[in-house]
Amino acid sequence: MVFSPVIMYLLFKTSLCEANTVSQIIAYAGAFIVGMVALSTYLKNSSIKRMEFIDQVYKSFDEDEDIYGLHDLLMEDDNLKIPLKSPHEPALIKALTLFDRILNYYEQNLINKETLSYIAAEILDFSKHPGVIEYINDIHKKYGYDKKRYKEDIRFYSGLKELEKICTKKYLMKGS
Repeated sequence: MVFSPVIMYLLFKTSLCEANTVSQIIAYAGAFIVGMVALSTYLKNSSIKRMEFIDQVYKSFDEDEDIYGLHDLLMEDDNLKIPLKSPHEPALIKALTLFDRILNYYEQNLINKETLSYIAAEILDFSKHPGVIEYINDIHKKYGYDKKRYKEDIRFYSGLKELEKICTKKYLMKGS
């Protein structure tokens, strides 16, 4: 925005002389064009950042052996249990923490629903699995959430359930 002071000076100076209306029109048009270019650049950069974020998330699912392996197990076995202190717990903690971060980014408007659409299937895979739900409930019991010591919105691993609500509303057909 180096041109802003120059444009403002020209606008001020040309407003003093009625003979310079052409100059005023040119200055206004120039300011408008510069503003549109800046807006276009901002929107393009935002889109690129969102795609980079999705790439990072996919890397977490594909390249992190723990999360990848757990996701495969969840898809293969609907009855898989993940009790506290189980061998699968560290991988589930990584995944749930990732979902909390994703929700945080969504709430800060760093990502949007369109960005979530790229990972909606993974979110729903985890959030709909009975073993994952049971694990989260066990954690909440362990830390006394059932005794109302904490507010609803500060529970551990609440991001997955909130993301499920967002993804279910948008991506699942009614009645399914």
